[in-house]
Amino acid sequence: AILLLYSTLLYSTQVDVDVTVAYPRFILINDAKTWVEAQSYCRQYHTDLASVRNQDENREMVTLVPSRQIVWIGLFRDSWKWSDGSATSFQNWNERQPEHSIQESCVASRAGKWENLSCASKLFFACYSGEL
Repeated sequence: AILLLYSTLLYSTQVDVDVTVAYPRFILINDAKTWVEAQSYCRQYHTDLASVRNQDENREMVTLVPSRQIVWIGLFRDSWKWSDGSATSFQNWNERQPEHSIQESCVASRAGKWENLSCASKLFFACYSGEL
């Protein structure tokens, strides 16, 4: 019984470590805020708004966010860069996006596809928690 408990704890620890290292930590916040309010909240309680830098991270967002829900992510129009100041090389725009309206300078994700919207819109949002 002790050997079984030890092997279960060992397996559990290995899985936890692997999962923590392998995947960035995105957190869905079900509280509608403007993009700026969401950014402030994420920076206060986590690290920043979510930066989706590749297809693997995009799949993680799709898994996290219910399929019909739209959420703020950290991309905004300043040559389309992330809230943490980094440039974006990965992009996953929805059809006919991004729109070129100056009033639609913040980006939300719906089912993994990105849409630019007015930063004043109130949406749920995704934070990133961890080191940048």
